[in-house]
Amino acid sequence: MKIDWAPLGDLLRLDQHPVKVTADGRYRSAGVLNRGRGLFDKGVLAGADTTYGRLFQLTEGQIVYSKLFGWEGSIALVPDAFDGYFVSSEFPTFLPNTDRVVPGFLEHYLKSTQFTEEMARSTNGLGQRRQRVNVDAFLRIMVPVPRISDQDRIAAHLTRLTQPRRGRRDLGSLIDRLITREVKDAHLTPVGRLLHLQRRAVNVDVEGIYREVGVRSFGKGLFIKEPVTGAELGGKRVFQIEEGDFIVSNVFGWEGAVGVAGPAHRGLIGSHRFMTWTPRGDLNVEYLRAYFRSKAGVARLATASPGSAGRNRTLSIANFEATEIPVPTRPEQDRIVAGIQVVDEITAVSKRADDLAAAILPAARNEIFSAMR
Repeated sequence: MKIDWAPLGDLLRLDQHPVKVTADGRYRSAGVLNRGRGLFDKGVLAGADTTYGRLFQLTEGQIVYSKLFGWEGSIALVPDAFDGYFVSSEFPTFLPNTDRVVPGFLEHYLKSTQFTEEMARSTNGLGQRRQRVNVDAFLRIMVPVPRISDQDRIAAHLTRLTQPRRGRRDLGSLIDRLITREVKDAHLTPVGRLLHLQRRAVNVDVEGIYREVGVRSFGKGLFIKEPVTGAELGGKRVFQIEEGDFIVSNVFGWEGAVGVAGPAHRGLIGSHRFMTWTPRGDLNVEYLRAYFRSKAGVARLATASPGSAGRNRTLSIANFEATEIPVPTRPEQDRIVAGIQVVDEITAVSKRADDLAAAILPAARNEIFSAMR
């Protein structure tokens, strides 16, 4: 196989789409994971909460990397799911020259150990917080450029290793069927009779260290963000989270962004955009999360979130409290929750199997690209 080498500057062109930040704007933000693990959703950034004068909008097919963490492989090809997200100027974006390089081939090489080592050698500055891979240094990095047909073949082979296993059950439909079957005769009750809005305002100490929670869409629950200082929180209003809280994102409630705080979330904080509720009476709060994971539950959340577009659909507290949902007896609630837990366990086992299969990919990638040196 004939292999030429070329600097990235011959294969990529800078492609940035700046957007002016406004105080009343909301910007769904992305970050880049290290070790070639792709992009992640950082949540919605309010224009009033940032000092950035402009952000840059991602488009599908771009290459994006982190200047600050490029040295540890924070680089990705932007997939369709992140088209329209925003990043700061710390994340330069480029478009591949498809006459010279197959994007899928380039993506795999950029995720390889060999390329990460080259990125690490291209840093300047001392200390992890000061190291940066600047654009000029990035574009000087040499990469292998086989013939297009060979690039296609290599990319197809490596991509096959990333495909999910066939035959996985539709676990989401299991949840819908379970909820539908168990609540068909249940009494309808307004959410306001089940939950009490509980806001525990936190006075932020600029020298303090805080950990925020986030809420994933589609009933996937809570996650814990990296620690930040009070100074980094700036003027953001935050509230304390306690175990057993039912939490709804007022920005993405319409797509099922709900969760229940567990022991690990006790004493953490959430922004003012996460509404925290405590249960009234004998209610298994996990039943509410189960219900709002179903299609029927997500539809009710969407109805309670007026607006014509996703980023403008804010959950109305009054609408949410007035929303009537089926509430079975406590033993039936507990049985539904137990059933959902079984589904979640099946999901976790299936994911672990996929993760083990995916572990083959880095080894195959490194073997292929090592042979090109």
